[in-house]
Amino acid sequence: KKILKTADDANSRMDKRSDLASDFSVSSAAVKHLREADPNSSHAVFVAIDDVDIAGHQCGSSGECYERSIRIADVIVARMLDSIRSRENLLSENWQIVLTSDHGHRPSGGHGGQSELERRIPFIVSSKQASQDVMEERGGTPVSHADVAPTVLDHFGIEIPERYWGASRAGNAAILPGDFNADGTVDRRDIDLLSRAEDELIYDVNLDT
Repeated sequence: KKILKTADDANSRMDKRSDLASDFSVSSAAVKHLREADPNSSHAVFVAIDDVDIAGHQCGSSGECYERSIRIADVIVARMLDSIRSRENLLSENWQIVLTSDHGHRPSGGHGGQSELERRIPFIVSSKQASQDVMEERGGTPVSHADVAPTVLDHFGIEIPERYWGASRAGNAAILPGDFNADGTVDRRDIDLLSRAEDELIYDVNLDT
């Protein structure tokens, strides 16, 4: 277990690296890999869904195309969760799922400023070690992107360098409010319920290509 010093070093040692043309092709490749990957040779997967950002630039955060792209992204994430749930030895594996975004968008489109709409992002961590609640500040430090690397390293039992500004959310502070069927526990039934799309717009999207 080693922390790589540069992005080039990390990229050169990846099991698989892809630069695909669309979110649909990215998700198809990710679904296949997540379902079939050998747990002894593949330990972490990073998937970037880009069309939400493109829509934000085109129609802004208050635009219809932005909302639609988010709904499609929900379906893509659901497909990846389904592929993990279908793994033969899932119950003996220790998955951590981190879902976040790099920024928001202004109502008119674009980002890069300091407004609430541009800076506020989703940050969800789910694992066997995470408990159900809402993330809180640690030592006056709010939840932020800086927590991603410490959270992942902590999950793998790797020492977090002192130079890292963020905090790990891998344990009790890494929280997913996920009791969707309100039975007092977070389990497969909650994930199944979350994965079912309720809006007819989602069903019109062809995710099999």
